[in-house]
Amino acid sequence: MTAGARTILVLGWARLANRAREGSGYNLVASAQATGLAERGHRVCYLRSGMEFTVAPRGPFVRFRERWGGVTCYDLVNSCCLAPASANFRNMREELGGEQTIAVLVKWARREAGDGAVVLAHSLEGLPLGAIAALREAGLTVIVTPHNYWYGCPQVDLLRHERELCLDYEGGASCVGCLNAPKPGRAKRKRSLIQLSASVIGMEATGALKHGLWAAGHTLRGHTLPGDRPYDPSEDPEVATGRDVFAQLEPRPLDANERMLDSAREHRACARDPVARAYGERRRAGMAALDAASVITPPSDFVGQSYAAMGVDPKHVRTVRLGLPHLDAIRQTVERSGAPAKMPWTPEDARPLCLAFFGTTRAHKGLSVLAGAIESLTEGVSRRVRFQIHAAGEMGPWRRRFVSRANVALSGAYEPEDLAGFALGYDAVVLPHAWFENSPVVMLEQLHAGKLLLASRLGGPVEWLREHTDDAPGNALLVPGADAPSLASAISRLVRGEVTLPSAEQVWSVTPHLRTYREHLDEVEGLCVGHANLG
Repeated sequence: MTAGARTILVLGWARLANRAREGSGYNLVASAQATGLAERGHRVCYLRSGMEFTVAPRGPFVRFRERWGGVTCYDLVNSCCLAPASANFRNMREELGGEQTIAVLVKWARREAGDGAVVLAHSLEGLPLGAIAALREAGLTVIVTPHNYWYGCPQVDLLRHERELCLDYEGGASCVGCLNAPKPGRAKRKRSLIQLSASVIGMEATGALKHGLWAAGHTLRGHTLPGDRPYDPSEDPEVATGRDVFAQLEPRPLDANERMLDSAREHRACARDPVARAYGERRRAGMAALDAASVITPPSDFVGQSYAAMGVDPKHVRTVRLGLPHLDAIRQTVERSGAPAKMPWTPEDARPLCLAFFGTTRAHKGLSVLAGAIESLTEGVSRRVRFQIHAAGEMGPWRRRFVSRANVALSGAYEPEDLAGFALGYDAVVLPHAWFENSPVVMLEQLHAGKLLLASRLGGPVEWLREHTDDAPGNALLVPGADAPSLASAISRLVRGEVTLPSAEQVWSVTPHLRTYREHLDEVEGLCVGHANLG
């Protein structure tokens, strides 16, 4: 290694090489950090936990997976905890214990570490909560980047049944039955059999076998097979609610952020019911885990404030804003287009206003909210606006829902590198999230593109967004989360010219916290190299 280089160990549950295709924005950030630090001469190792299991009974062990992007990648096989969190929801005993798994983790870290090693924990899903304290006791610096609320919420997103905001966990009582998760032993056995099958006959044949078994089960139970291909949770393991893509979401109050922080400060006694009490104890253990870290680096102030409200010492929290290579490429594309100073669209233009949605079909990302808004527009407004929807996930139901709407164009998953090419093809973006987002990469992409956002006032995005008026140019029209009529009203204001779209230069001039990839990596590297000062 070059002078000043460190050994950096990265923890997560998704395969690093899959980037955003597994783990979404969290894994995209983790992979960009890991490869960037490797390019700068650091020795980087990655450990993926909670995803790999063996059919034959065996304790946890570490197995080499691959060398990717200059990073040596390993799997912690047969962890006591499953990943992602939706599969581990009924496994609180192991999440609060798991001494054998922790011992294997620490042994691996010591083997790889050498002198001056740092652990970057992007996700602890698939590991017990005691892992951070154990790594610290082993003499390692641990930098925790929480991309969500997992340390305080076993569902991850502070959503009840993956639908409604959870503003009070009631000492653990609200957690009982929140997700219809499998029993952990059964989930591990099923996953091990699927992985064994994939290693023998391949992924495609395994998928066909799973479909055949599913169809046979329906037939034996006397059920009529649905016409669509069945929803397969393994295609999106981060959700537990399955196929209900058109779920109705209750409108979020405009002050939901403030309500959540206030309720989190009410530290409830653990519920008396044994199951509920385990969830209550888990929140306390999660805050203790974060307090054991050398430093906590959420990408938004809001997530740091949320954990502080739950009981974490705020002295441990330092916001580190995100920067990614494709964000730089998006901005460069717009800057070189010659269009940054131009108004993207006015009502006098012959063509319709073009609004875009980027993300996934998961319910809390708000595609159903946008659909409700589109369907409630007046005919006059609808004629003057078209929608581009780019969403990973199951698109069949959405294609049928919009089949009669000529002004809606649907396309599926996309790669981050595609976005620079899209950036000049639409005028503004809809960000209708229905949960307390942290620092969503989708938002950062569009702000780097200089686009106005029609966004929910929920979570961390509020830190970047400024309400736009003709008197005070901003970068967003803010509406209550999951409120389709309010979103439809904002769309109508744009189409009628009641609000003039800002230019890209105007958006950039009022947007705080945008970072280049180099600036972000400089800050992360500075924490790693200067870890002795972290405590």
